[in-house]
Amino acid sequence: MKPIFRILLLAVVLSTPARALAWGRDGHELVARIAYHFLDGATRKKVLQTLDGVSFEEAATWMDDVRRNRSFESMRPWHYINIDEGQDYQPVAEKNALTILAGVIGKMKQRESFTGNRQRDLLLLFHLVGDIHQPLHAGYASDKGGNTVNVDYENTQLNLHSLWDNRIIADAKVSFASCLELYSTWTPVRADSVRSAGLMTWMKESRALLPQVYAYPEPRIEKAYCLQNKPLVEQQLLAAGLRLARVLQESFGDPS
Repeated sequence: MKPIFRILLLAVVLSTPARALAWGRDGHELVARIAYHFLDGATRKKVLQTLDGVSFEEAATWMDDVRRNRSFESMRPWHYINIDEGQDYQPVAEKNALTILAGVIGKMKQRESFTGNRQRDLLLLFHLVGDIHQPLHAGYASDKGGNTVNVDYENTQLNLHSLWDNRIIADAKVSFASCLELYSTWTPVRADSVRSAGLMTWMKESRALLPQVYAYPEPRIEKAYCLQNKPLVEQQLLAAGLRLARVLQESFGDPS
């Protein structure tokens, strides 16, 4: 990473309050670790060379780390895509997680013929693959992906989106090991099906999980809600990691 770029990132991290976004730091780092685990050594090396001093985990959290910096203010809507309940996605002029991912993945697959800022595109790719697998980042427009749904969680007032961003992974005790344990139960056919799914499928899968996300008891949500959703969270993080690895393999791996 260029020294000035790393200095900027460090300044942003030090000045930003400890507030997790999307899956939170733990979730995005889990996606990165899963992707790293499923890549071959040669591809890992090429990706790290392109990241230029940034680790997989740092790449996965970069978009959140710089989110409060005005220089990156235009990127804030890129983290999500909100669609009205019961409606299908319609192409829009505004940039969102889906449009940015489509553009980045398309450029990545050009491999050596692409002469743009591959490091920046990798930083976007690492983060947004994780984001679009968080169901509320493909949420309902009416409540801004759960941001206007206020809940009482363990005597703490927060919104539903914040619960999924900041609490659910830790409170459900989701880990790298638990995600790999889930993978061990999948047949090769299922694993290949998950890996090979296209971008629109990623978004539709997240949307399909929203009824479960909203199935919480009122007026107070207990930690049991997080534990009940642990399999869903592990499934989504694992799928994100496998799909990130596939895109990286196709973009940096041996084409033969």
